[in-house]
Amino acid sequence: IIVRTSFHLTKLLIAIGGNSNSVRADSSWLFDIGIGSSGNETILIPNIPLVFDDLYILPKSIGPISVFIPAGTRISIRAQSTNTDATDRLFDVVIYGVS
Repeated sequence: IIVRTSFHLTKLLIAIGGNSNSVRADSSWLFDIGIGSSGNETILIPNIPLVFDDLYILPKSIGPISVFIPAGTRISIRAQSTNTDATDRLFDVVIYGVS
């Protein structure tokens, strides 16, 4: 996920979705939110935990988290999963920024 901010951001709210997969194997993730150019990201928020099973996503939202991200900054997310299935290891992330 790559986004460039239009404004200075002071808070982030993160929403998590299941990528329209209603039959998912139980698994867990850690994901990081980073800022900076591709290949040179600085981790802003490390090791955010997620747990999925066939019925639940926990947590479904995170935040608001106080941050300072200057306008024009690239935001990215990377994740690691206990699941190796090509479909079950996918999830959706929406980051809402507050300026």
